[in-house]
Amino acid sequence: MTKETFKLTIHRADVNAGAKADAEINKSTISVLTGYTTKVVYITAPHATWTVVTPEVQDVSGYYPTIRARKRRVFSVTAYPYTYDDGTEPDLTDIDDLVNFISAAGYFWLSIEAGSRTYPTDTNKVHPVVLRGWEEEPDDDNGIRNLTMSWEVKTYS
Repeated sequence: MTKETFKLTIHRADVNAGAKADAEINKSTISVLTGYTTKVVYITAPHATWTVVTPEVQDVSGYYPTIRARKRRVFSVTAYPYTYDDGTEPDLTDIDDLVNFISAAGYFWLSIEAGSRTYPTDTNKVHPVVLRGWEEEPDDDNGIRNLTMSWEVKTYS
């Protein structure tokens, strides 16, 4: 597997776009926003799962009425391993660049290309997301560092 096989593109802007209920937004809508830029991260595989939320509401009689469960798409992605050797690609400097990219703005969208599978399925769209997890794990025996990020779509579908 080459590092170009699977690709996560993080889109960033200084301002938000779209309605709060949008689970997907056109790339053309966000590409004109102030401070718009992108960062590509090569990943080993897209782990697209769901988080399901079932609200619990109890009325005064103690009865729990049935309320529709809501789901959000969650992307847990492991980046292609970063090497300790300076000048190789990707190396630890690329992790620093990614941290600086993420910490520079508050609004993010993502798209994933994984062979014939894409998220969102319409390649002209992106998901509005929030970063929920960041985990770095050194592998000194192999001279690499693994990075796993967890992104959650902001809206329910």
